Amino acid sequence: MKELIKFLAVNIVSEPKKISIDLESKDKKTFFFLNVGLSDIGKIIGKRGRTVKSIRVLLAALGKVQNKKIFLEIIEPKKISNINNT
Repeated sequence: MKELIKFLAVNIVSEPKKISIDLESKDKKTFFFLNVGLSDIGKIIGKRGRTVKSIRVLLAALGKVQNKKIFLEIIEPKKISNINNT
């Protein structure tokens, strides 16, 4: 599943090197946390959330086959501000 998420994300974003995926499993629930670059957050979410919703539908279908519940969360990158302490 992690490979599927990475494959889909790499083909959507413009900076594939900034992609990272974390995983947590509890009982029959699996949580994936997708990190992308700041400039790619809109691309991975899509208009009105359609892109991420489509990815979640695919993961839910695969989860049904494996008798698991699968969740995908998009982690928003934090903006780094330059604060001059002068």
